[in-house]
Amino acid sequence: SSGINAEYGGAIECFANHFRQLRESVWRINPEDFLKSLKGLTMNEVTIGKTANICFKTQDSQYLVRNISRSEYRSLVRLLPEYCNFVSSNEESFLLRIMGLYRIKFMKFQPKINVIVMENVRYSHGSHAYDLTEFKEMDAGRYLSADDGNLMSTLRRDVQFLMHNNCINYSIVVAAFKDASKLLSLRNYGKGKDSEYYKFCIIDFLNIPRKRLFGKRAGSSKYAQPILNSIYSSEASYNTA
Repeated sequence: SSGINAEYGGAIECFANHFRQLRESVWRINPEDFLKSLKGLTMNEVTIGKTANICFKTQDSQYLVRNISRSEYRSLVRLLPEYCNFVSSNEESFLLRIMGLYRIKFMKFQPKINVIVMENVRYSHGSHAYDLTEFKEMDAGRYLSADDGNLMSTLRRDVQFLMHNNCINYSIVVAAFKDASKLLSLRNYGKGKDSEYYKFCIIDFLNIPRKRLFGKRAGSSKYAQPILNSIYSSEASYNTA
């Protein structure tokens, strides 16, 4: 037995209107496509953190699902109104796209867990990144073309937003793709040399350590599938309402 009581397995989507507005109106994600992504997980890539944090990919690799601490939850709730306003008016922002926030209770005498669904920086439009590194650690041999000044302008706006909201701990990561020129017409991409394309993303601004986002310790978790099932049910009930 997994020890999970189905009676308490429901998910409550927090600030549902905020996140649905972002997904559907700003990021133009079809509700049915989002629901389809949540239908299964990549079980062999469940990451188990040292503090029992769970992070896994949806079956189509588009999204990561992970639980967050109370402090991370409070940070997100505090930042959410400003975050929504900023990314709505700056669609090219490098800020990590957070798709939803959920509270799930599995067992009667245990507290709810907080879970977020977020974009998978390593994946985009059918392409998988072959490398992920912090911007400050990029090899000197990698560079952007001279016409990518708009990327720096976007970065400056994002940094000013974070400073304004007292988010001083964050990281800029760069995912490298090969032969993926179609990505250049999309958000936060730049062209390097030798058919290499870069996707930029700012993470850690909720004080979520990078190792929890992109950890390499693989394992299985009895909670991963029930978490996804609960989120799926929450979204499905809304779509059919």
